[in-house]
Amino acid sequence: MAQTKVAANFVNATGTPSATTFLRGDGSWATPGIAWQSVQTTGFTAVAGRAYPCNTTSAAFTVTLPASPSAGDQIIIVDYARKFATNNLTVDPNGNKIQSLAANALFATNGTAVSLVYVDSTQGWLTYALTTATISQPYSVDWLLAAGGGAGGSTAGSNEGSGGGGAGGLGIASAVSISPGTVLTITVGGGGSPASNTIGGTGSNSVISFGSITETAYGGGGGGGNGSNGGAAGGSSGGVRNGACVAADGTAFDACGVACDACDGIDDDGTDDDGPCADDGTADGEDRKSVV
Repeated sequence: MAQTKVAANFVNATGTPSATTFLRGDGSWATPGIAWQSVQTTGFTAVAGRAYPCNTTSAAFTVTLPASPSAGDQIIIVDYARKFATNNLTVDPNGNKIQSLAANALFATNGTAVSLVYVDSTQGWLTYALTTATISQPYSVDWLLAAGGGAGGSTAGSNEGSGGGGAGGLGIASAVSISPGTVLTITVGGGGSPASNTIGGTGSNSVISFGSITETAYGGGGGGGNGSNGGAAGGSSGGVRNGACVAADGTAFDACGVACDACDGIDDDGTDDDGPCADDGTADGEDRKSVV
C-alpha cells in the first residue's frame, strides 16, 4: 500500500506547527512542557504552555487568559520583582472561569507563583500549584543610641548655684548587616534622679546587643551640688556648682584639697594651676577655681 506524505501546514489544526510543537488529539499544535517567556511589564494575553514572569514594579496590570482553552492547557504566572502587594496583578478568565467563578482573580501577595490548568467549562482554570515562599536574606540597619541625661545638682545655700546634669552619650552606626531571625535586645536609658542638697543622679546607659556585638551609650553625669560636690562622671560630666572643684575625669575634690587652690594667688601645691576663680561673692573661704 502506497503511503502519502501530508505537509504539516495542510493539517486542519489550530496553532502553529514547528519543529518544537506537536499535534494534540484535540486538533491543536502545542509545545511540550512549559516555555518560559521574557519578563512582562504591561498587560497581555497569555498563551497555553507558557510561563510568564510578571513585573509590577512600575504599575499594576492584567493578564488575560486564552478565550478558547482546551483541557490540560497550562499557564504559569510568577511575581518577578516581589511587588504584587504594592501593585496587584489581575488575571482575567476571558469569558471562562477561574476556580469555578466567572470573575477576575487578584494576586496581591509578594512572591506569588501560580500554576493554572484548564479542566472544563464547569470549573474553568484551577490552581494546581500556588506558592508565596519567602527567601530569607540579610538586611542592613542604622541606629542612633542615646543614653539618659544626668540630673541637675542641688544645694541648700542661698548664695550658691548648682550645676546642670551632663548630656547622655551617643552611639551611631549605619549599614550594619544583620541576618534574618537575629534578635536585637535594646535597653533605653532613663534620665538621672533629682538630687536634694547633693550631686544630681547619673543618667542610665542605653545598650543595643545582638549576636556577639554589644554597643553602649553611657548616661550623663549628674550636676554638682552642695558644698564641694562636683559633677558626677558619665557620658558627659555634669556641670560644677559655683565654688566647687572637679577633675577632668569627673572626680570631685575637697574644697581644701591640694587639687584646688584658694583664690588668693598663692600656689599651694607647687604647680602652676592658679587661674580665674569663680567668686561666689562671699568671704567664706570657699571661692575655688576648677582644674577641669
